[in-house]
Amino acid sequence: MTNHIPNTASIQPAFGPRTYVWTALLCIIGIWLTAVWAAGLNAAGVFASMSELQPSSASLAGYQQPWQWRYIAGQATQGAFHIADITQFICLPTAFLLLFWQHKQGQLLRSRVLDHLRTYAVLLAAVLLMVRWQAAQLAMNTLLKTEQDAVSKGDWALAQLTQDTFLTYHDTASMLWTLSAVVLVIAFTLTAMAAGRRP
Repeated sequence: MTNHIPNTASIQPAFGPRTYVWTALLCIIGIWLTAVWAAGLNAAGVFASMSELQPSSASLAGYQQPWQWRYIAGQATQGAFHIADITQFICLPTAFLLLFWQHKQGQLLRSRVLDHLRTYAVLLAAVLLMVRWQAAQLAMNTLLKTEQDAVSKGDWALAQLTQDTFLTYHDTASMLWTLSAVVLVIAFTLTAMAAGRRP
């Protein structure tokens, strides 16, 4: 009877440092993507509902509509956007550290188009985040605080003026937020495809 010597290459463990890094990268991009989509969908739902209902509050009786319901909706969604941005600023450097590790380990090959595309997609998502903060978010945060202070003092004219100024930045921020969501979907998809073809 012939003794068969098992092929050691076929019984190597399926998991190793490379697999864990690929898994971690997919998780990080997935969390980043989820944070952006969740906050965006939450805001879309809240503002759509409140624009129809136009809720009011006795403490805001001096604040005319539609400024009053937009202020209430903004207060309801502000926390979700704050959490989403914190999540993004954690995911961004983590994703690049993992990509850098893959590059140092030779997992980003020059001949592989997917490796270039997924890296550029993550880079574009990072650029969109930074551009949004520079072009709109910093000003919007200041305006939100100013409106809250004006409302607390009953300075309705200042509150309305501040909200109107806020809305001029909102369109830019909303466009960049939507682009980020789309780019992150692409980054996640390309990374998943590259993971399936990894060496």
